[in-house]
Amino acid sequence: MRSILSIVGVILLLAACASDRPDAPEVRLLKADAPRTESPDVGSAQVAKLVRGNNDFAFDLYSTEGGEDDLIFSPYSISLAFSMAYAGARSETEAQMAETLQFLPRGTQHLAFNAIDQRMSGLEEKVGGDAAIPFRLNVANAAWGSKGTGSKMLI
Repeated sequence: MRSILSIVGVILLLAACASDRPDAPEVRLLKADAPRTESPDVGSAQVAKLVRGNNDFAFDLYSTEGGEDDLIFSPYSISLAFSMAYAGARSETEAQMAETLQFLPRGTQHLAFNAIDQRMSGLEEKVGGDAAIPFRLNVANAAWGSKGTGSKMLI
C-alpha cells in the first residue's frame, strides 16, 4: 500500500510541474477513436462494489497520507487514473493494483466507471427547477510518455 501511495504522490507532483519554457517538448492529445458505450452492460451490484472500493481506498489514503498537514487530493480522480493504468497491467502488477485499489476484475472495472461517470453527468440535468443547485464535475486525467523510452501507452 505504501508503494502505491508513493506513486500517487509522484504523479501528483509531476502533474503540478508544468513548463512554459519555449524549449519544452511538444505535447499532443491522443484519444481513442472508439465511441463511448452509452449503456454499459454492468449491474448495479458491480457499480456499488466499485463505489465501496473507491470509498475504502479514499479513507485508506486519507488515513495514511492525510496526517496533520493541509492536504487536498481527489481520491476519485486518483482511482480513475489508476484504472486507466490497470487496463494495461498484467499478472502480479494487475493483482496488486486490484487488491490495493480495491478494483473489480479488469473486464468489469471500466464498464462500472463508465456507468458511474454517466450517472454523475446526468445529475446536472436531473436537478432542474428554480431552487436547483447547479452540479458539474469535470475530471481530467492524463498519462505522459517520452519518445525513445520504449514504453507503450494505451489510454
